[in-house]
Amino acid sequence: MLSEVNIEENAIRFDLSPEEIICTAKYAVTRERQFLDAIAQVEKPTFKSVIVPLKEADSRYNTEYRIGGFLQYVSVDKNVRDASAEAMALAYSCKVEYLKREDVYKVVRVVYDNDKEMADLSVEDRTLVEKTELMFRRTGLLLSEDKRKRLAELETRLSELTYLFTCNIRDMEKQVYFTREELEGLPESYFCCFETKHDNDMLKYIVTTTSCDYLPVMEYARNENTRKILYATKESRCPENISILEEAVQIRSEKACLLGYNTFSEYMLETRSASTPEVALGMLEELREELTVLAKKELNEIETLKRLDMEASKLPYKGVFEWDIEYYARKAAATKNEIKRNFCEYFEINTMLPRVLSFFEKLFGVSIFYMNNPNVWSPNVIALEVWKSDKKVFIGNLYLDLYARDGKLNQTSLFSLCHGHHRRDGSRENSAMALVVNFPKSSALKPTLLEHSDVCILMGMLGQALYNTCSVSKWSELFIDFRGTFSEAIAQMTEQFAWEPSVLRQIATHYRSGKSIPDNILNAIVANKNVGSGLNNLRQLFYGIYDLSIHNPTKDVVDIQNLYNSMAKDIAMINNGDVVTLGAATFSHLISDYESTYFEYLQATIYGADMFLTYTLRHDTDDIRSRTDFGCNILQSVYDPDKTNNIISFLGRNPNNKAFFELLK
Repeated sequence: MLSEVNIEENAIRFDLSPEEIICTAKYAVTRERQFLDAIAQVEKPTFKSVIVPLKEADSRYNTEYRIGGFLQYVSVDKNVRDASAEAMALAYSCKVEYLKREDVYKVVRVVYDNDKEMADLSVEDRTLVEKTELMFRRTGLLLSEDKRKRLAELETRLSELTYLFTCNIRDMEKQVYFTREELEGLPESYFCCFETKHDNDMLKYIVTTTSCDYLPVMEYARNENTRKILYATKESRCPENISILEEAVQIRSEKACLLGYNTFSEYMLETRSASTPEVALGMLEELREELTVLAKKELNEIETLKRLDMEASKLPYKGVFEWDIEYYARKAAATKNEIKRNFCEYFEINTMLPRVLSFFEKLFGVSIFYMNNPNVWSPNVIALEVWKSDKKVFIGNLYLDLYARDGKLNQTSLFSLCHGHHRRDGSRENSAMALVVNFPKSSALKPTLLEHSDVCILMGMLGQALYNTCSVSKWSELFIDFRGTFSEAIAQMTEQFAWEPSVLRQIATHYRSGKSIPDNILNAIVANKNVGSGLNNLRQLFYGIYDLSIHNPTKDVVDIQNLYNSMAKDIAMINNGDVVTLGAATFSHLISDYESTYFEYLQATIYGADMFLTYTLRHDTDDIRSRTDFGCNILQSVYDPDKTNNIISFLGRNPNNKAFFELLK
């Protein structure tokens, strides 16, 4: 049962002023430099005298940087957002400086070269030493002085470009003004969410390019020109980011070459589960043919529906364009069942969220509490505490920032604010995660009613957030590796529960009557599960191949934007007609965190499908209590240096893509 708690010691401060953010970052940088000076002077370097204090300090400083830097994406105050971005730039520069220190690398290398001590270490401890040594070596400390100087220049410039690219996206949402007639087809409830203005004595609705405005218009607006205008507006944002990304790609290529790699992809994938670009591309190509067949079938259905519309309107048919996809995919789904009622009336966020959290309590074997009067960055943020099911052991915090607002990052993201790990004295450093999505904010006239697709996103992201909150590794340094593909696979797996009739009956009630979702509507939702799945997955495949192509090029100069558009057409069958688009300009994954590794999203989707089918075949899907061993099996996983052993252990075999395609049928 969810309830409220008042436990101040578990809270994190988010009410930082711009001055506090900058001062904290500068102070952390100064302390880190002083600490590194001391580490470099250790006379007898050992695991305990060098690696342990080094990684404990890393964890402490990184948490300070991470919390302050997080606010650039979510704060309601632009001054705080700007200060946060500046603090992250300081932290990044400090990290670059840290990894260039030969004196620190020398003492790390002494530990690494001590074969006897290394042999006596546990797998996690030995992996930590190896990862630390590799981290230094991959920054060029074995290079000549002139090459190290050039590498430092490249890193500094790359930091600047990342900052510029991110800020441009954050501050570049656009607006379009439409009349009521131009928005014909949208459900009445959506008009309550749009702000209005008078333009030449005509009332117009302000539609932004944020997802909570954009998606309903693309799905429901009957007027093709309305959809085209909004699509063109969204896809023309941030033109300056094209040149920024081009320079970033060139810098990464030069950096990789300086370090002895043929391409940046080779450099990045050296430490990933797909160890080479060829392995990653091979995995994607295995999926391409079958996904293309599915996508062509879906496009044929869309084409048929659009032809009928054009004939009825006595207009010439000119083809299916990108701004048609969501609209006709929705119509295609509607033609496959007779249910005309609005599904979203059963998914009102405030009614549904406690039920969803209760589902996850049982699945993970934990207890979740709402924090009373929490310190958060926006009044609408929901702060949760996660405890073990016996309510005796605190695990971590989970923050839910669910509603769209000005200045907020316009994409679904999961932020790790504190990595769960064990301290030297045996106590636990608790995790803290923040889930950021952009659902429409409720109003006096309209509550926040989610589409079922939003419910899927919520289930997947909450599953991943709780997994990361509950998981603990011995070293925070290994938390990211440990939780990478496997963590994303958990998201894909738990998203599948949103299509389970037994789960939908638990979480879905009508927001007015309180009645459970009826079987005919439930069956209609499940029947629509794979509508557009071929096109959607082919889109993800295109993103993965494009990302690898610009970072693993066959020629020296890559035309970032033309390659994006040509691949979008050839692989994902995206037809932009006469609209000039800048898709790469807002592809934020390419500038940080996912560069050359975006393909892992589709890889995790395959693993998640395999894990879901395997798990549900072992258990009674109508009785959630039979799944309580899920938390035990998943959360007790050990550090996995081979990156896929946890998945193999869960499945009892090597993963494959059979379940992925089975779930698309």
